[in-house]
Amino acid sequence: MDKNETNNIENNDPKDGRQSNDVQDLVSQIFRTITNNNEIPKTVKDELAKLHPSYLQIALDTPNLFRLENHQARLFLNAITTLTTEQHTLGLITELFIKKTKTLVEQINELEQYDSKLFIKLQSDLERFIKRQVKRTKIKKKRENEKQKGLDKINQAKKSAKQLLHDRITHKKLPRFVNNLLIEDWFNVLVLFNLRYNSHSKEYQENLTFIDLLVKYSHADSMSSVSKSQILSLSEKYKKGLEMVAFNSTDCDTKSKELLMKMTQLIQSRISKKKEDEVREKKNNTKSTKDNLVKPEDIIKISALQKQQENNSARNIQKKKIQPIETKKENNIDFSEVIGSMKKGDWFEISIEKNKFIKAKLSWISPISGKYLFVDLNGLKINDQTKTELQEGLQNKTIKVLNLCST
Repeated sequence: MDKNETNNIENNDPKDGRQSNDVQDLVSQIFRTITNNNEIPKTVKDELAKLHPSYLQIALDTPNLFRLENHQARLFLNAITTLTTEQHTLGLITELFIKKTKTLVEQINELEQYDSKLFIKLQSDLERFIKRQVKRTKIKKKRENEKQKGLDKINQAKKSAKQLLHDRITHKKLPRFVNNLLIEDWFNVLVLFNLRYNSHSKEYQENLTFIDLLVKYSHADSMSSVSKSQILSLSEKYKKGLEMVAFNSTDCDTKSKELLMKMTQLIQSRISKKKEDEVREKKNNTKSTKDNLVKPEDIIKISALQKQQENNSARNIQKKKIQPIETKKENNIDFSEVIGSMKKGDWFEISIEKNKFIKAKLSWISPISGKYLFVDLNGLKINDQTKTELQEGLQNKTIKVLNLCST
């Protein structure tokens, strides 16, 4: 209770304060003041109200109680109301505090007669209890703050790991097991290493190297680009990382061996596919050559046509071979356009020895290697040439165009 409020009550005491009616009025007024105090929670008011009969008895038994400022009963009542108000302001009125108040009230009400020593003890107990409560509250708040800081740090580490994985594997076609490994197991490894060390530490950077190597090896198509020892080393790095995130040793061994096995199978399957593609291309080239072989009846027709052309040429001018298309002012000819217009079935003259040419037909243009395959009148391969070799041949006249198909 506030000291001024108590003094105001005392100033209203009659000179003979011993009269019971006046004492009853004063005690009632004191407890009404407590009841009307909005800074004291109702649960505590209800407990303190139970002290009314005991304090009335003490007031009747003690002459001039309300004029004795050092009376232990007054000091206790003032202390418990003041401390309760302070605790309520700090938000520290807990179930434990209410329980303590109830215990103190019960101990006072069990007294058969006033005992100043007991009131001193109860007040000391209350003050110690309040100190412990304040200390506990500070510790609790400190722990809550630390916990929140820890959660914030974890969330930041998770955000960083998520962004890092996104930057390194997005838009890269990876096997499903590699993708799952990174966004699940290795995500946890990154988070833990970021928390234990930091994102700039050597230990953390080694985990980034693991990601880059795993992505690189996942795109390998031959054992020459990645060796078995490199895959084994990668699986050991994986195992070492897993051991840091509380996997048991058996799980670590199993997952490490699983990665080793899957990476080996992945590369071997790509080697097999590459070989199959090469065989398929070779078969396509062979099939195309066969399809473009000149039939015997066509050879007879071509020979007859050539003889007729030679006879016609002999009548007009001296006998000579079919004249190739003249390359006027070769410096002005764009041979790349000539090559670009070449199609299967076009005829050429190709020099096989010095000043000796042979008629050749363009039989096949490889869509993979880009080479041009030439065959003779019998459909047998003469040679194959790249675009660069063709351009050089046209420029130095070791290759001459006889005719280009219109279709």
